[in-house]
Amino acid sequence: MEAAIRILYVDDEPDLLNIGKLFLEESGEFIVTTALSAQEGIRLLEQKKFDAIISDYQMPGMDGIQFLVEVRTRFGPVPFILFTGRGREEVVIQAINSGVDFYLQKGGEPNAQFAELLCKVKSAVTGRSERSLRESKEETLVESERRFRMLLQHVPSIAIQGYNMEGITQYWNEAAEKLYGYTSEEAIGKNLIDLIIPPEMKGHVSEAITYMKETSQPIPAAELFLMRKDGTRIEVFSHHALIKSPGSGMELFCIDIDITERKKIEEALLRANKKLNLLYSITRHDINNQLTVIGGFMDMLERKEHDPTLDEYFQTVSTAAKRIAGMIRFTGEYEKIGVHAPVWQNALPLVNTAAIDAPLGKIMVKNDLPAGAEIFADQLIGKVFYNLMDNAVRYGGKITSIRFSVEEAGDCHLIVCDDDGDGVVAVEKEKIFERGFGKNTGLGLALSREILSITGITIKETGEPGKGARFEMAVPKGAWK
Repeated sequence: MEAAIRILYVDDEPDLLNIGKLFLEESGEFIVTTALSAQEGIRLLEQKKFDAIISDYQMPGMDGIQFLVEVRTRFGPVPFILFTGRGREEVVIQAINSGVDFYLQKGGEPNAQFAELLCKVKSAVTGRSERSLRESKEETLVESERRFRMLLQHVPSIAIQGYNMEGITQYWNEAAEKLYGYTSEEAIGKNLIDLIIPPEMKGHVSEAITYMKETSQPIPAAELFLMRKDGTRIEVFSHHALIKSPGSGMELFCIDIDITERKKIEEALLRANKKLNLLYSITRHDINNQLTVIGGFMDMLERKEHDPTLDEYFQTVSTAAKRIAGMIRFTGEYEKIGVHAPVWQNALPLVNTAAIDAPLGKIMVKNDLPAGAEIFADQLIGKVFYNLMDNAVRYGGKITSIRFSVEEAGDCHLIVCDDDGDGVVAVEKEKIFERGFGKNTGLGLALSREILSITGITIKETGEPGKGARFEMAVPKGAWK
């Protein structure tokens, strides 16, 4: 049940107040408080809140118009009905100018008169409520838009521009001014193509705008070379959004981030990596040469003056030399990881190629990866599949088959490599990914984990000892399609 409407009824005629109160409250929709003067009415308004006020015009001390003005000044837009026996035109005009909601003249049949008063009160309360709600929504919308525009205008480092579907600039924030060199006054009203698009790109951009206009679909984000006011080129990452604007159709917003410095840093890092890789290559070559010399003289010493008492020493030196050679091979493989940017790669043929190269002997490889499934990974991902097969052959014992498959696990896809060999004992499930662990060089699984981690792919062994090994590579959402 809705709350009753609280009415303050002010009139200097006690009998009229009583009959009005009885009539209004009879409907069950109103609770009426009465006052015999405007001054008493003000005291009541100071004490409690009312939904509407009914007031006579001609009262001693303070008339209805003065009371109305006081109410508007002190208590805001409370619905106010002036109910009076004075029907002069100047009173009506004065009441309207002072902000009255309704003016109702006394006289005539009482039931009809109070019925009309009841309707006026309900209409005033409802109208004021709806008007306040509408005004509140409008104020909220205006404030929201103001804050949004302030955010767009002052957001640092992100150049935001708005264009209509003809390419004419409608919006240009402070970051765009700094990035491209045009003030908002210079940019607004100008065509995008004439502002920041290099000559060789003008045709492509015109086609892109036409495409977006016809399809209502934005073009993909991209790295672009655009132009400053002084004619210099700047590399940006540009994201595009189409927004429906009331009354003006679609608008294109371009959100550009300056990546010039980032590209310079990337190029500098690439050059540094190339120099380091060259240094590593030369160093490995020189160390391998010295290891060859050591190995050669060791053989000569063993053949020339074989002394069984020295066998242990020869074996120690030989083992150390082999370990050094293994370390050198590891650095040779490791330096290739992350040199090139990750790319989307078809998983099925990668496994097939690795199976051709791996020393499988009589072991069968079953490739159940779906055709067309791609992984976003380092370009050495094929070596991971090779290493898993090689590891299975070396340590699988009674192994006869290796299987690659894919499973869904929440937001991830699991690429699974399992076999029917001896499996991995529980205490070694994590150690097998450590460099140097194992009977061979202990490099394969350590390298595999590093290669996968480039794009956030994880690997773990979850098989049951005695029933075969199971390697699960969890490919995160966004790195599988």
